[in-house]
Amino acid sequence: MQTPDDGNSGFSFANIPMGWLVAGLGVIVLSCVAVTLVSAYLIFTARREEQAAPLPPPATHTPTAVANTPATNPAATVTLTVPENGRVTAVHLASPPAIDGDLSEWADVPTFASPHIVQQAESWDGTMDVTALWRVAWDERNLYLAVAVADDVHVQTREPKFAYLGDSLEVQFDTNIQADYGPGVSNDDYQYIISPGNFADRPAGVFRFRGNAEGQMVDFIGSQTAVTAVQTADGYNIEAAIPWSDLNLQAAEGMVIGVAFSINDLDTPGTAAQELMLSHVPGRRWRDPSSWGSLELE
Repeated sequence: MQTPDDGNSGFSFANIPMGWLVAGLGVIVLSCVAVTLVSAYLIFTARREEQAAPLPPPATHTPTAVANTPATNPAATVTLTVPENGRVTAVHLASPPAIDGDLSEWADVPTFASPHIVQQAESWDGTMDVTALWRVAWDERNLYLAVAVADDVHVQTREPKFAYLGDSLEVQFDTNIQADYGPGVSNDDYQYIISPGNFADRPAGVFRFRGNAEGQMVDFIGSQTAVTAVQTADGYNIEAAIPWSDLNLQAAEGMVIGVAFSINDLDTPGTAAQELMLSHVPGRRWRDPSSWGSLELE
């Protein structure tokens, strides 16, 4: 008897032996796994090669001479010294300077710059519009800083602890390079954030950090540093007096400590970001004292 056509007379998985189906599925699964493993290996290899590639050397810009006194004082052109291997000197003072932002009494103290780009954010458009000229002096009580900053746009919206997210200075010290000079911070390493404020409702201020045994920079409350900032026609001046007791040091002629003098610049009003950092040493890294320069007390 002829069987009526039920419409399923074409191909059917039911006609394939079960063993063949299982074997075919196994081949497909193994092929997918192999493709995934090869792709993962290629991605991992590419990332390792990218991480191992040497970083480009930091850029350097040549600072221009700026007025080193407030707008009410005559402008002066300074002669820059170029620190060799990041080594700078501090001049001994017979009497302390007034911490008032008037830099006219610093005329005879050598000046150096922070010309090396050591950090930049993606938001930085490459415009070099900031210059910091530093002078350093000391007596038996304090280390003194006088900094003339030329900056066409001033932005500072945060308190001193977070002032690095805006126009500000950073100074780092390794107070015992003879004992533990190396790539990690310890409790003889310090970082100062020096804020000029915003010359309106946010005053100048200082915040101090200190290294710990875990290699971290942590809050170190209680700095007795005095600071004054004065706005000028082309930027601002900062004077600061950092007590040696802040650094657990007793100053003496010939003493050498590690140091990095850096400036942060931000050009976007109403924001808070570390857009650009320049340092007096080309390879400065945040928690690596071996990448800092040095300071000798004359």
